[in-house]
Amino acid sequence: MFFILVLVFIYSLRVFLDISVFVQTSEPSDYLCDNISFLDPTFLVDESHFKIIPKNSMVILDDYRFYKKTGKQNFLRVCNYTLRHNSICLILICHNLFHNELYTQIIYAPHLFISYSNVGHSIIRYFLHDKLILPFNKLKHIDDTNQLYCRKLSARLGGKNAVDFYQNSELQNYHFCYINSKKNFLINQVDNLLTGYPTSMFASGITYVIHDENKPCGQSLPTQTAFQLSEAITKFLNTTYPKQKLLPLVLNILLQKDLITDEFYFKDHNNVHIIDFCRYILNKFDKNDKPNPALKNLIKTLQANQVRFPNACISNPMAKKLLC
Repeated sequence: MFFILVLVFIYSLRVFLDISVFVQTSEPSDYLCDNISFLDPTFLVDESHFKIIPKNSMVILDDYRFYKKTGKQNFLRVCNYTLRHNSICLILICHNLFHNELYTQIIYAPHLFISYSNVGHSIIRYFLHDKLILPFNKLKHIDDTNQLYCRKLSARLGGKNAVDFYQNSELQNYHFCYINSKKNFLINQVDNLLTGYPTSMFASGITYVIHDENKPCGQSLPTQTAFQLSEAITKFLNTTYPKQKLLPLVLNILLQKDLITDEFYFKDHNNVHIIDFCRYILNKFDKNDKPNPALKNLIKTLQANQVRFPNACISNPMAKKLLC
């Protein structure tokens, strides 16, 4: 089941562009930045382990889980002292919340990113209902302190109305809901803001539309046609190219320029399907400097529309020269 929960513990407001980043992961290829150092698999959220982390840096622990007995106390000492006094941002990426002793620590994260899934729904309900519901009220490690905190957090964020707001988005859509438990608001599909799409925010019982400042302000979100097309193509590409994790980024750039039809062909290029384009840009062994006429005309259209892709998304060396 697709589920991701990202917890961000941050005590510095600077932008993380040129700082040291330390990552613990079993998939190093997922992290392509130049300023990344990889941590040993034995690294823990412990004061002794954080001595190697310099000030004003970022630590990302992928597929994180707590160690029982000493894990909780060490975790709290790091959050309450080490991160704050050294201006370190700690990001925990969790793919499963059961049997990892995390429920009692989620409440300390001021920023949460939750994917839309059945488990995500359970977590939202755990946080935002005034009473813990099954199965959480039967878990031994959820004590009265957690219940009291969740009741207070529920009242601040909007309770059942906030749960309903989260559930407005479909399950398994590869988007994220952002929860700010410090300033008390939620943003649905917050990743849309990175690709130029408007989205919605819930705060103080009111739903707001967030959009680019250079675009006209509407009274509601636009029709879901663009989003539905994006989801349909994403599912198609994930089935066809399950290991190509950067293809959705290419898709978002093309959709933002409104270049793809409902049948997955390029507008004004009815003989070029999205799969033809993907096969071309992913062929790292292609040494032909002259693509077929249909793709050549499409590339000219993309260049005319100032469409550019990140280098990491394009494997074809000739396509990289033309489109990056």
